[in-house]
Amino acid sequence: MLSTRHVTADPDAKNKLPEMVEFYNKTKGGVDLMDQLCHKYSVSRRTKRWPMAFFFGLMNIVGVNSYVLMKMATNKNIKRRLFLKKLAIDLITPQMEERFTWPSLPTNLQVLLGGILQKKRSTNPCSLGKKKMCRMSKG
Repeated sequence: MLSTRHVTADPDAKNKLPEMVEFYNKTKGGVDLMDQLCHKYSVSRRTKRWPMAFFFGLMNIVGVNSYVLMKMATNKNIKRRLFLKKLAIDLITPQMEERFTWPSLPTNLQVLLGGILQKKRSTNPCSLGKKKMCRMSKG
């Protein structure tokens, strides 16, 4: 074992464990707690691609850390599930607003995004049942 913090790797007379192993055992609770919090509300999905697995793990850690920082900064007692839901909506809202403006967006997505964003798109003249050709104008 190597450590830059501990001088010797000799076992302690009482526990027969090296000092660095005892130190690790005393301080590993933070890692266990982080793993527990990450797994309670996880964004991870099954994947064979390691970059995606890494990304999911990173998102779990970001969710826990942002919740801890919010609680420290505001002293609000909000449930973590609700905080993560609001965080997710805040992160994807700019993309949803940009996609909502696409003229070729399917109707079912228009309705879904409109409900989430609380917006309504203007009706498309092509969808009113007229038989003449319609063209989309850039506006």
